[in-house]
Parts: sequence; C-alpha cells; structure tokens
Amino acid sequence: MRRARCVAGCSGAHRSRAEGIVSRASVVGPRKQVVFWVLMLVLVLAFIEGACRTALAVLESMGHAVPANFQLSSVHRREIGKILEKNEWYYGFSPTLGWTIIPAGRRLGYRANSQGIRGDEDYTRIPPSDTIRIAVFGDSFVHGSEVANEHTWPAFLERTTSGLEVLNFGVGAYGLDQAFLRYQQDGAPFQAHIVIIGFMSENIRRSVSYFRPFYVPQMRVPRAKPRFVLDESGDVVLLENPLPERSHFQDLLEHERSVVGRLGKRDFYYQTRYREGPLFFLRSVRLLRHLGNRLSGARIIVDGAYNRRSEAFRVTTRILVNFYESALEGGSMPVVVLLPARADLRRFRQEGTKVYEPLLEFLEVQNIPYVDVMGCFARPGHVVEFRPGGHYAPSANRIVALCLRDRLRDAGYLDHRRRIDPFELRSLMSEPPAVRSSPRLGGAPQMGVVRCIINDELSGLGRDRWPPRPALPAPPKAQALSVPANRRLRLDEDENSTPSGRAIRELGPQESIGSAKSDRRFRDASTLGKRVSC
Repeated sequence: MRRARCVAGCSGAHRSRAEGIVSRASVVGPRKQVVFWVLMLVLVLAFIEGACRTALAVLESMGHAVPANFQLSSVHRREIGKILEKNEWYYGFSPTLGWTIIPAGRRLGYRANSQGIRGDEDYTRIPPSDTIRIAVFGDSFVHGSEVANEHTWPAFLERTTSGLEVLNFGVGAYGLDQAFLRYQQDGAPFQAHIVIIGFMSENIRRSVSYFRPFYVPQMRVPRAKPRFVLDESGDVVLLENPLPERSHFQDLLEHERSVVGRLGKRDFYYQTRYREGPLFFLRSVRLLRHLGNRLSGARIIVDGAYNRRSEAFRVTTRILVNFYESALEGGSMPVVVLLPARADLRRFRQEGTKVYEPLLEFLEVQNIPYVDVMGCFARPGHVVEFRPGGHYAPSANRIVALCLRDRLRDAGYLDHRRRIDPFELRSLMSEPPAVRSSPRLGGAPQMGVVRCIINDELSGLGRDRWPPRPALPAPPKAQALSVPANRRLRLDEDENSTPSGRAIRELGPQESIGSAKSDRRFRDASTLGKRVSC
C-alpha cells in the first residue's frame, strides 16, 4: 500500500517535472528560431554589403563617379593655405570668376601681360585703325595649356595674316559660364571685331558645377566658381561665386562640413554623388543611388551624345545664346569654335560620330556661326598630336590656326574693305527693337540686323556633302532689313544670287587645308554647314 502510494507519488513528480521541461522547451524553441533568423538576416545583409562594396570598387576603377563621402584632402588644405597667403604665380583668386590669370603672371612657359591676358605685350582699348582684332575666350584648349605662349593656336592665328591681332583670354579649367563672364568683365572693353567662343566637348559638364572638387576631386586647388541656373521661364540666372573673399576659404578649413553642405546645394555633382541621406553609410544605398542616377533623365550624356533634356545642355545652350547676343550688342561678330579632345577625334575616326552633335544642331537652328575643327583634324594625312595632359601640341595648334584663318578669310571676316567698325555695328544694334527683332527660334531671341535666314532648300542637306552653289532666293520681305549698302555686314557679291539678296558665306567650306573633294566623310564638320541669305 505504502509502496503503491510511493510509486504513484513518484510518477506524479516525474510527470510534473516532464511537463515543466516541455513548457520550457516550448518557450526556448521560438527564441532559438528568432535568433536563427536574425543571424541569417545579418549574414545576408553582410553578403549584400560586401557585394555592393565590390561593385562600387569595380565601377570606380572603370571611371564611374560613384556616391561617396566628400572630404578635403591634404593637398586641398595645403593649396587653400597658398590662397590665404596670396602665394600665386600665374593663376590667382578672383572674387567674381573664382580664379583668373593674374597681371604679369609667370609659370613654366606661361606669360601674361599687365592686363591679365596671355601674351607679352599690352593692348590698347581701341583697336588700331589698320588692325582687325580677334578676342578668344574659353578653357585650357583656348589658353593653350602645356605649350609656350608662341605655340598656342591664338598666337599662330595672329601670325598667319598681317594686320591681325589676337587676344587670348583663355583660362585653364574654365567653364563656358566663366568664359562668358570674363568676356563681360575683361574682354568687352577691348572692342574686338571678332569674338571667338571656344568650346571643348567636356565643357558641358562644367556648366552645372559650383565647387570644382565636387566634379574633379583630384583637382589640386579647391576653387569655387559662379554658375547659371534655369528659372521658370527657361532663361538663366546667375549664381555668383559662393566664395567671393579669401577669408571664406578659412571658414572652409574650420567648418568644412557646414560650408561643403552649403556649396553642394546648387552643385549637380554634389547632389548626385556626395549628398548624404538616411543610411548613406550603407554601400547598398550608395549603389542604388548610382543606379538611379544612371537611369534618370538628368544624365548629361545619353547613348553617346549630349542629352538635350539635361540641365547641363539647357544651361549651356542658353549661355551660348546670351554670349552670342552680348558680343553682338558690344559691336563684335561672334563665332563659336568647337575644339575636339583626343577622345572625340578617336571616336570620329572609328565611328564617324560626335558626342556634341546635338549642340551642332542647336547652333544651326539658332543660326549661330560656328567652326567645328574636327573637319580639319580628321582629314586624311593630318597627324594631330596631343600633350601628355590631353591638350594640343604645337603642331595641332597650328592646324587649328590655319583652319580658322581660312574659314574667317573666306567668310570675309578678315577683309579690311568689308569689315564693319564696332562703333558702327553698335549703332545698328541700337535701332528700335521693332525693326531688328524677329520671331523666336527654339526659344532663343533672334536679332534681325545680324542674323540671317537659312534657305529652306539647303536646310535639309546633310553636312557630309556640299551641293553646287544654287541661285539663292531673296529673303522674305518680313525679314528683310533696310540697311545702307555701305553698312552691310561682310556682304559678298554673288553672281548667282538675286539682285535683292546678297549672300554671306558664314565660314563656308574650304579647300585650302587639304582637299576634301575626294573624301566626303571628312568634309562635313569643317564649317557652318549652310549657306545663308540676309
């Protein structure tokens, strides 16, 4: 009996102990599962982060600008110290332009006169009566970086024709916006007869830059620059240099994070690459941003050509129009000159295409005179040499100079008998707007006194062939202007034109720099591409 009760009691105790074990197991089981899945999630995230880190490293090695944290380098800080100490020999600080050539600057074969123009002599404000003055503006391809003063293409151009004076206002690393502002600030007072607007294909990227190191982190000197932004009407508004005083660079050193954030608000490259956000420290988030940038319509280059929808293209084209019209109003004849880089020339020779083709089409629609130097570079037999830094060697600069000399000469721009005095052109521009204005083309205002109407029968022709010179019809009466014969701009008598319409050949096709009659492929880009009737 007692044994039976003991057995029953023992079995009950064992039963209760077993139930406790089961209950504890039922609690521990879910906990282990939670821990297991958390560990699995961490491992998966770690794998994804590792893969994204590797992908970003590969993309960066391929030249892609992948999202990252921005930080001033030791070189940047050292160069800021030189700016604060005014330790500048050739390029110096400018409160309006960001940087410029200092008066009488000297550096490794570069020499500037006392007016801050690359050259060995000073120039009078008013051109001599027996001289045609040309002023050229642009970046290092205009400045002639990596060669001495006498081996730049503006210097060669001046020596090709007697009575020609060429002022080189080019500055290394300039954007089109800075070149335009330099013209307004420094160039316009010299009253050039011809203003050359130099443009290299990469310049479009500089139009949306506000702080240079965001775009080119390896640039030694961390300088800021002015830029233009689009307003609601589609025109451009100037954002002045955000670091207009040297003391602001001291603020950049002491309060780097806040100053960099302020500079980045209006900089395209900061917004797409360096702008920090939630979880930006994760490489997966950075890779997603990079992929989003690549798929967005804001990309500057799409399918190997300028993206017409991008902010960079729209800002660049508006600056060109404003530059063109400002030069006209200042009494000068503006010409845009396209200066191909080494990669442009290689691509054109291999594929026959150009990344800046949309810009050429824009210039034609706007009827803005231009010269595409590619037509001279790509001709058979021409060996175009470049310096290690990618700029033109002296032989290439000589080709550019001869190309421009022939284009300008055949257009009548270098003929003393046909040129118009800047003061006389300025008086023409002061006529009532109702007389000289004409409808907009592509959103840009046209100036009837100096712009011409593209003949419909020629506008559809491709630029890879040149037709015989046809009889040009008289322009529509609504566009015709009553300008005295002795005040017409570079008019060229043409026996094939009608009595009421004279022809002006704006940088027409040439045969003087190597014949292109036997090779139509390379004859396309050497000129404006159209005959026009005024």
